[in-house]
Amino acid sequence: MDSLINDAKSAWKREGLLYVIKTAPGHLIRKYGPYGVPLTSRPATRNGVVVEKKRYPNDYHLPTYEQALSSLHTTVTKSGDTVAIVGGGYGVSAFHAAHSTDHSGKIIIYEADGNRINTLAEVAKRYEFENYVELNNGIVGPEIRVKSAPGNNMAISDLPECDVLELDCEGAEYNILSGMEIRPRDLFIEIHPNHRQINDKVPDLLDELGYVIHQHFRDSGKKITEEQFNDIMEYDYTNDDGPIKTKNGINPPVVWARKQSFIESG
Repeated sequence: MDSLINDAKSAWKREGLLYVIKTAPGHLIRKYGPYGVPLTSRPATRNGVVVEKKRYPNDYHLPTYEQALSSLHTTVTKSGDTVAIVGGGYGVSAFHAAHSTDHSGKIIIYEADGNRINTLAEVAKRYEFENYVELNNGIVGPEIRVKSAPGNNMAISDLPECDVLELDCEGAEYNILSGMEIRPRDLFIEIHPNHRQINDKVPDLLDELGYVIHQHFRDSGKKITEEQFNDIMEYDYTNDDGPIKTKNGINPPVVWARKQSFIESG
């Protein structure tokens, strides 16, 4: 703050008071941000995982980010598991998966956004599981909109054998589930409503594939009933743009499903 005051005094002497009044707001925002917090380079944490450096303070700390998926990896994923993640994002769920596999398994990640691949690599290195992770810049199944550098399309049938499959794929979950040839032990699925009126059929499809839904969650990790899940899945069928968020504004819910044969043998 002292340096800003000294700069303002110097500018006043050189350019006059009117110049200081006109230019001061811009200097303050660049230095302190729109919320008055210094814009120093700081870690951006999501669910306790440092994912990147962030200059703006309003989004650098999200304690419940991907809480449902992360909690499932903490409680369900086991030591030695192979985990495939479609939609790696910032690497938060991958971090929890790697921790739960006790670094003795393997994490295979598919991420459509080229910039996120770099973030994923940094997170894996920061938390020392880069030797147990395989990163793939590509879209599994139907094309989705991404912010930058979309990778190549990959056939759903090429998904590798794994113990746990996590789907956080922005609306492509039904298509991936219906087209995959693998049958992992556990499925963690974030289900996105969309205008094709298809992802509300995911529970029925899971039953056809031989899976039992063990639990429904809000994205915050809170357990909910099937009725509450169905309520969240309500969305506006008249919107031709296909909303990603639900009709009442709640983020897409998550389900955990386990293969019926594994339940019976266990």
